[in-house]
Amino acid sequence: MGSFKPSGDFVARTMEKVRSYEMARAGESEHPAAMSFSKPALWALSAGAVLIGMVNVLRTVWTLIAPAVCL
Repeated sequence: MGSFKPSGDFVARTMEKVRSYEMARAGESEHPAAMSFSKPALWALSAGAVLIGMVNVLRTVWTLIAPAVCL
């Protein structure tokens, strides 16, 4: 098996296919519809998520406390 040498044409065609595949994969990672937010927008989204999380925790706690208060 060590004496087998593929033809130059085969190697050239195979490498061309590999290069075209890699270029296609590189183009996919740079998706134009990918959203990128500015720092203030990220902070605002994070603050909103924290606020919604706190409301959900309070809602869960109230679900446990409300029946005891009504007794």
